[in-house]
Amino acid sequence: MASSIDNLPEKYDDLPNKRQYWPAAAGSAEEGLGMLRILTPEIVANAARTQIQTGLRVCLNWDLENLDVPGFGRKAFEHRVKWLEPGIAFDDEYHFNPQQSSQWDGLRHHSAPDPTSNDEARRVFYGGTAEEEILDPNSTRIGIGYWAKKGIAGRGVLIDYLSWAEKKGITVDGLSQHAVPLDDVLAIARECNIEFQRGDIFFLRVGLTKTWCAMSDAQKQAYGQQTVPKHAGLEQSERVLRFMWDNHFSAVASDAVSFEVFPPLNSEFDLHHHMLAGWGLPIGEMFDLEELAETCKQLGRWTFFISSSPLNCAKGPNTMALPLSLRMENLRELLPGLSSIMSWKMLAVVLAIINLKNLPLVWHIRVLHYIWWNIRRKPQDPYFPKGKAMVTHTGKPTHPVFVPYGITSRTPILETDYNFHKSNSTYFSDLDISRTALVTRIVTPGVSIVSKELDAELRDASLRDGKKPSAPKAIYIALGSVYCSFKREIKPFELYEIESRIVSWDEKWMYILSFFLRPAAKKGGKRTLFATALAKYVVKKGRLTVPPERVLRASGYLPPRPEGAVPEPGLVDSPADVSGAGTPSEGIAASSGVDGSLVREVLKLNEGDISGQGNLAAKRKENADSWNTDEWTWERIEEERLRGLKVVEGYVSLDAKLHEEWER
Repeated sequence: MASSIDNLPEKYDDLPNKRQYWPAAAGSAEEGLGMLRILTPEIVANAARTQIQTGLRVCLNWDLENLDVPGFGRKAFEHRVKWLEPGIAFDDEYHFNPQQSSQWDGLRHHSAPDPTSNDEARRVFYGGTAEEEILDPNSTRIGIGYWAKKGIAGRGVLIDYLSWAEKKGITVDGLSQHAVPLDDVLAIARECNIEFQRGDIFFLRVGLTKTWCAMSDAQKQAYGQQTVPKHAGLEQSERVLRFMWDNHFSAVASDAVSFEVFPPLNSEFDLHHHMLAGWGLPIGEMFDLEELAETCKQLGRWTFFISSSPLNCAKGPNTMALPLSLRMENLRELLPGLSSIMSWKMLAVVLAIINLKNLPLVWHIRVLHYIWWNIRRKPQDPYFPKGKAMVTHTGKPTHPVFVPYGITSRTPILETDYNFHKSNSTYFSDLDISRTALVTRIVTPGVSIVSKELDAELRDASLRDGKKPSAPKAIYIALGSVYCSFKREIKPFELYEIESRIVSWDEKWMYILSFFLRPAAKKGGKRTLFATALAKYVVKKGRLTVPPERVLRASGYLPPRPEGAVPEPGLVDSPADVSGAGTPSEGIAASSGVDGSLVREVLKLNEGDISGQGNLAAKRKENADSWNTDEWTWERIEEERLRGLKVVEGYVSLDAKLHEEWER
């Protein structure tokens, strides 16, 4: 037998009686569901498949104690904690009216006028249910128990009227007769690219919770004592009714007290009379939509998976909402229905794709990608990607050495910890990629030039000493240590940037500063800081430690030291047993030598990997021509370097102190 939902009139104007649509048999479960009948397994499964993307969860329940002065003379919330067995176990007792916080208006809550020739004052509830049936202790007709057995789950759609109004300079008081025009609702939907679908659960944010939290105790008491309080909400009009029916919503909800403006400004089209008592459309009120609105803004999407579990009371007129949006746990309930669509093999493929970043060898591929593309093999290759401005992360012009280089990434499920956000340990693998992207650009062609120069110097020194020159050693760049400080969580699949730059260098180490950032919501907006990190690199040629200054100058990024300045630091020979902490350098405890076995090799160039001398010279000239030597003098670059050393001073000193602690 076909369900009445299969014969649902397509348009509002197709309704035989626009005030009453009661297709199901009296007392049946189908009647008890009302418009929740639209939430077929296919619609719910599709909502889960398309909306559960990030795993983020947002509670829409307003705190039960927030509306501590409820309107309409309703009982205030009361919570008692009492001993069940003294010294062993506590029990809770809750005394409250469901209408006093986040709740769904059930089909037993609100009646509508249904006058007859004999009784002009006659009123009935949905389905034609009379008040005697609701008061009958043996009757469960249209009780919320029907909703509780199925639950409410599907695609939610948020119309954030409050944020839209604030941008337009419109003041919204949640406890006034502020009517939300349908035209504004439609405008917001267009701006947010929202396309309503059959079975959607419609949410409207007007700002009651924000209004209430800004009120004084005296103002709250004055509200509670009003005989007829005022509430902001959706306008009453036939256009609104047509909008609601034509989109075939399965339920509607708001953070407003009454969903619609109250007292009604157009009682002929009272929404509770038509939608709740007339069509069986659940109306949710006083939902906490603040965090949901903020989450939607951050994600740039206004649809989500919503799950709500009504109180299982068969005869109840109303129910606490108990809603949760973007729920991932509901997948467990939906997997049996999806099994015919997605096999376990397909599921494994999907899991592999969404966790691609963490598959074996992918880290190596990512590093090699930046090494391959960032080492400039031709003089005309740009120092930074085309269009990259030579500015700091705050937009100030700077020297090429100090320009930040950024990459983007996301956090797959395999990178999350038990708190379901990016695990602390995984920041370091991302830092490897970001620093590699920076360093491989900034040290070329310097490392190759210095390597050739050192080969020649070592060969000449051996010949002067009457020794046989040794075979050329590879030159490599190695990571010495990393520090990371966590500021905010990074949620699963959230897009973030990792921006790295050289902050300074001393006689032995090059210091790299990195930031994990949430991209700005709009162009020109402010980015959010997730974490900071600091690392140090060393350049090695066999056992020799090469000063960073020599490599940067060979790359064409530093001018010669002015006449009379302190000479450039020389090479340091690091025997195998040198651990490397202790020699002061410019006020900072720097390592006196670096044992290659103590650092992690990042980039290694053998003799055969190095381009010809002519090509290297051309690359250096290209780099030198990329900045103005009159603007960026030695003194100005040195001033910025010394400023950077102050920034990393504590980090470097701590490194030395920790080594001293080990030596005690």
